[in-house]
Amino acid sequence: MQDTIKRVKEENIRANIAHIKHNIKVKNAEKPFYQFVSRRKNPLYESGLIDLTMDKKHSPFESCLIHHNSSSKKTQKRQRNLHKVTIQTEPKNLTRLALMANVEGVICPIDVINTNDFKASNNRKIKALDRFCSIYQKLYRLRQVSLMFITLTDAFKALMTISQYIDYLKKTYAKNGFKIRDYIWTLEISEGNFHPHYHLCVAIDRLYIQGQKLPDWLKGNEIWGMRTEIEFVKKNVRHYMAKYFAKNQYRAIGYQSFGISKLK
Repeated sequence: MQDTIKRVKEENIRANIAHIKHNIKVKNAEKPFYQFVSRRKNPLYESGLIDLTMDKKHSPFESCLIHHNSSSKKTQKRQRNLHKVTIQTEPKNLTRLALMANVEGVICPIDVINTNDFKASNNRKIKALDRFCSIYQKLYRLRQVSLMFITLTDAFKALMTISQYIDYLKKTYAKNGFKIRDYIWTLEISEGNFHPHYHLCVAIDRLYIQGQKLPDWLKGNEIWGMRTEIEFVKKNVRHYMAKYFAKNQYRAIGYQSFGISKLK
């Protein structure tokens, strides 16, 4: 009797799983999707490459190096290699995608979308930001975490990479009793003067310093070697960060456009 009841339960479970899989398959079949059509190199790509040392507009940018008071070997090496930094102002590839949909039981194209590698990169960045915000916006509302928004200026002249800076922050924050849970960052190249700077958001254990001055250990000014700015994120973290993730249309060749920690 017990074996029969057990067998019936198992059959019901298998039937439910099969039903769920079928519904997912049907739902996905009805959902529009993109299909690759063609790709070609952007004819404006080569002319859109800007070498920072070749353009006279960058003289203020270069003069900062002369007055920088650091004499470390790492800094000198980064200064010597500055001429290798090239800004990409035009996407390299232009891509055409067909928007496919189920029309009366037939999968067929309903539109053609023109895109490029800049748009694809920004789309990946926004998805990464959504993953970060889906976790920490809720925890922020519950007052379980604080969200710190850090701007790191003059990225190509700093004493370290963004990864090294984050590692330093992790150790410094932990030493002061606060854990960095996760982080997300983007590299922005300003239009016009091509100023490279990072926007970094870190989620840490709740920090209560209302009415007090921000402690210096939060900033990491000296270790970065250039000016840094820090503030608490207020209200909606996605609204705070999205403008920096979506508007960036330039890239620095050899540098990552964005990064995110391994969210649990």
